[in-house]
Amino acid sequence: MAATTIPAEAARPRVDPARFDFETTDAVSPVLEVGAAAVRLQPRAKAALEVAMATRAPGFHVFASGTPHLGKVETVLAVLHGAAGALPRAADWVYVFDEDEPDRPRPVELPGGDGPRFAKAVADAVEAVRRELPRLARSGRYRKRHADLHGAAGQEESNILGALKKEMRALGFDVRRIEGQLEAVPLARGKPVTKALERLSAKQRAAIEATLPRVSDLVEETNRQLSQAAVDFDAKHATLDREAAREVAARALAPVREAFRAAPGALLHLERLAAALEQHHGLFLRPPGDAPTPPALQAQQPKSDPFLRFQVHVLVTHDEEAGAPVVKESRPSLGTLFGTIAKEVEFGVLTTDFTHLKPGALHRANGGFLVMPARAVVSQEPVWTALKRSLRTREVQLEPDEEPGMSTAQALRPAPLPLRCTVVLTGEVELFEALYDQDAEFRELFGVRADFDDSTPLDAAAVRDATVVLAALVRREGTRPVDASGVARLLEAGLRLAGDQQRLSLEWDRVRNVLVEASHEAQKDASDRVRAVHVRRAEDAARWRSGLHREHLAQDLKRGILRVQVAGEALGQVNALALSTLGDSVVGRPVRVSARVGPGARGLIDVERQAHLSGPVHQKAVLQLSGYLLGRFAREQPLALEATLTFEQSYGPVEGDSASVAELAALLSALADAPVRQALAVSCSLGLDGAAQAVGGATQKVEAFFDACSALGLDGQQGVILSAANAQHLVLRDDVCEAIARGRFHLYTVRHADEALELLLGLPSAEVDARVGRRLSSFVEAVRKLSGR
Repeated sequence: MAATTIPAEAARPRVDPARFDFETTDAVSPVLEVGAAAVRLQPRAKAALEVAMATRAPGFHVFASGTPHLGKVETVLAVLHGAAGALPRAADWVYVFDEDEPDRPRPVELPGGDGPRFAKAVADAVEAVRRELPRLARSGRYRKRHADLHGAAGQEESNILGALKKEMRALGFDVRRIEGQLEAVPLARGKPVTKALERLSAKQRAAIEATLPRVSDLVEETNRQLSQAAVDFDAKHATLDREAAREVAARALAPVREAFRAAPGALLHLERLAAALEQHHGLFLRPPGDAPTPPALQAQQPKSDPFLRFQVHVLVTHDEEAGAPVVKESRPSLGTLFGTIAKEVEFGVLTTDFTHLKPGALHRANGGFLVMPARAVVSQEPVWTALKRSLRTREVQLEPDEEPGMSTAQALRPAPLPLRCTVVLTGEVELFEALYDQDAEFRELFGVRADFDDSTPLDAAAVRDATVVLAALVRREGTRPVDASGVARLLEAGLRLAGDQQRLSLEWDRVRNVLVEASHEAQKDASDRVRAVHVRRAEDAARWRSGLHREHLAQDLKRGILRVQVAGEALGQVNALALSTLGDSVVGRPVRVSARVGPGARGLIDVERQAHLSGPVHQKAVLQLSGYLLGRFAREQPLALEATLTFEQSYGPVEGDSASVAELAALLSALADAPVRQALAVSCSLGLDGAAQAVGGATQKVEAFFDACSALGLDGQQGVILSAANAQHLVLRDDVCEAIARGRFHLYTVRHADEALELLLGLPSAEVDARVGRRLSSFVEAVRKLSGR
């Protein structure tokens, strides 16, 4: 086995501009929306969304999962908009006053777009009643009927009073009316006796007193008869007015019934409205300002608008939309999702009515789709709980916002609307897994996972589709068009973002940043298009702006603060490579791994673990290293070894297994008394069988060691050893590739740890094994002597 050298052309894949048959992106397929273009590269997510759209069933709400920067929201919206046009138009919803429950307005469902028409038609009908009912009441026909009623009532009153007076005179009394009530007056010699009653004789007074019970009964009975007659008159008068109101209302509402005969909810409301118009006919017959407000209406209408009860309040309409609505809510809250009940302040008291109901995103999306960021929803417990309740009950309830410190004249409890909406939450994979594991309701409700990939295999179809996305980004961002060389360079940037020569990144938000800055570079050159040189300059500029950490690292290397050797040899010391995450960028740095050995029984001593700085993956790697040593050197004798391994000048947590081959090399260097070439750095994971396994961040690690060597002086001997499996992940910077091409820097790939050891120690693996074996045998003897055996 031998290590393989990677040439410069294999260290960075190139996209040939000649493969494109366009001059600039202006000639690429005219897809206007980035999401509509990007969806072609997300077949699994697209299929999941199509299932949810096809079923529209409870429990088939969607969680669109994936890393940031993928443009998930735009892609989801593009898929939904593409299908929504073929779906039935969503219903309009209006609220109306409920005579039976004044504080609980009722919703009415109407065909999409009919809400405003229905509200106007009802308002016109009520106005017609308001105009025509007084006119009908003043017509000759109704005047005559009212006159007949008055005449009959007068005649009945006259008959009752006549009969009373006749009987009263027979008893020696007369009757008079005082403040609407009858009162008996005694007679003496045919004349009323009022003030001179004491002048009568005792016999006369006794006679009057004897007949008073009978007289009182007659007067009381007559008063009752007159009251009943008045009530009967008012009832007949009201019946006449109600008949007029019924006639006018029926005539006014007839065209409304005809126009909305296909809407059962509208017809039901019109029946109730006709009854309300008949019941409250007095509002239309009294002079303006003379209409008293009924108690129930006073409780509902603080502004005392007696005609508000007849209005139709349009909550949501889809007049300008075709098909199902697609709504994006970026800032979900109780108010933005479930609507609000607006209030006004009158004399320090909050007042409201059903015309103050304001829709939320669930109302606007009802009958269609609602897209929201998952983390923004679940981070607000009341919002998340209310959303799950609505999806479970399939109802959306408007709730009033309570104002602290303000009293409310009345509270509304609007009846809920039926909810027929598919919710799509977008978020990270980790959030989906946490919700799935911890929230049973989430599992029940969100049965569709639309999984977004962060990269796609680099093939002809992917290049074609990615080019369409780039063209859409150019149009959306208003940048200068990109020529074929610029598109090729942007695609290469996508390979670098993916960290893979065979996969293209789908993190379009990050590609967009490169595009916008490249357009700025083209503008500085007065170029009418973005070329590859502009993209490269944009990449270099962005790297420089985010390179403060790398610059400080280089300065620490030059000043000797960070002890890293990139030349010469050292015993038990190997250059490993580590990664640090700074915001949205990953930065590599060289780390010196050192080992010291001696006879003993404690085996490998991991300093990081002893200092509680070692993560679980690193601990596993050290244990695997111990297992490898046992299998290689302790088959026939005990491993009488104490060896200390450490990451020098490392003051934070150490995690990962990418330094395990470096640790092996440091340990065997110390055991074999064979110095390590410091011009080389190694980043491989060690398998129990000695295989050199792939690690993450290969590109950043190679560049980190190149930068360290550049800071301390390139001498043509330096390079990095990687697992052969990592060669396909290299997408190196141009300056690194140029140095490799000139022989100033080298890349090696190995399949087994022995190949890396031969490069680092300059010895054949058999020689290393022999030296280590002799050293370990001496340790066994030393331990035996110390133990007295």
